[in-house]
Amino acid sequence: VIDEGDEVITVTLSGVSGGAQAGSTLTHTITLKDSDSPPVMQFKDAVMNVNESDANITIPLTLTHDGTTKQASDVGNAQLTWTINGLSTVTAHSSNTDYPNDITTATSGTVVINKGLTDGSIIIPLNNDPIDEWNETLIIDLSNPVNATASGNQSITITINDGDDAA
Repeated sequence: VIDEGDEVITVTLSGVSGGAQAGSTLTHTITLKDSDSPPVMQFKDAVMNVNESDANITIPLTLTHDGTTKQASDVGNAQLTWTINGLSTVTAHSSNTDYPNDITTATSGTVVINKGLTDGSIIIPLNNDPIDEWNETLIIDLSNPVNATASGNQSITITINDGDDAA
């Protein structure tokens, strides 16, 4: 599949012979509409584990061409909105129940994979707090594709493993 945009063909009738007469319309234009879908943008995996002591959660995404979609080089910058839509935070040895304990920045944003590239990532800084807590789990969903098709792994479940000892 090659993204060629719309294609225009012009047909002109000429050299009428055999007793036929040319009518008033001798030229006709035909437009072949491009109907290829944009490439698929998705999380590389549906599940991942990170350690609270890591500086960031780096969540890889891919932009793929499956034979029925356009290639990454054929579209503009692909983008999707990401949102943390689920979180389970349980504190084992503390009364701290802040939402979320280990995430220090916004809980939504936009990820962009520039034209011609096939990989991108969402980076979320972590707060390596000294609180002994259970592992935390969050779910991030993708939505609102631009120059991309939302398909495949549109949701990822991430477990943040706590490394703190009980006080």
